Amino acid sequence: MIQKLRATVLQILFPPLCGGCATPLLAGNKQEFCCSCWARVVFITSPLCLICGTELSRDVSTEDRWCRSCVQHRPPFDSARSLVHYREPVRTLLHRLKFNGDTRAVAGLRGLIEKGGNWRVIKDYDLIVPVPLFPARLKKRGLNQALVLARLFFLKESVQIDPSALKKVENTPAQSELGGLDRRRNLAGSIQAGPGAKLDGRRICLIDDIFTTGATVSECSLVLKENGAESVDVITFARASG
Repeated sequence: MIQKLRATVLQILFPPLCGGCATPLLAGNKQEFCCSCWARVVFITSPLCLICGTELSRDVSTEDRWCRSCVQHRPPFDSARSLVHYREPVRTLLHRLKFNGDTRAVAGLRGLIEKGGNWRVIKDYDLIVPVPLFPARLKKRGLNQALVLARLFFLKESVQIDPSALKKVENTPAQSELGGLDRRRNLAGSIQAGPGAKLDGRRICLIDDIFTTGATVSECSLVLKENGAESVDVITFARASG
């Protein structure tokens, strides 16, 4: 009784804040977002490309199908899916985690994952692999956002998450600063299989925060398959347009 009363008093004195705009939330709000921010969250839904997961026009068909880009040049991963569009309030939430090391953003991220979306392709994986950070960048940030997201996506499953399966061996410029072709050139040769990584014959789910051009997850997928992975599905929390 005393603990419940104490929790109520603390909520009144220090109300929870919206994960997107930081406005105080009403007592008892378990959604982590205010109504205004929730209204701006857009989940990614079918019809999607069966391979890269991009949203497709409903004017042609409401069924999932291959997009023109994947027909012309199939990416090295077997499939990619993203949960939500990379726009506010999702952008702010991810930036808080990624650049500020603010783990209070985890509650909002978890809430969005629980809310749903078309982010799963197959259920059975042998290994979950987060996209790696260069050691100096990891030290500066204090966490790898891809590893945090991997644990959230597979919170209730016993499948192994291995942050050492891949390693970043070059401290390349941030991908956000580059265009599509430069992104691919920037990453070439910068990612390797981790020492002792057991990838042969494994069905792998690769996790990252944002899918933009697909350069990062493509480079990681190439390395995983070159080291014997049977399949690589990609899950990213958000997908950037254009």
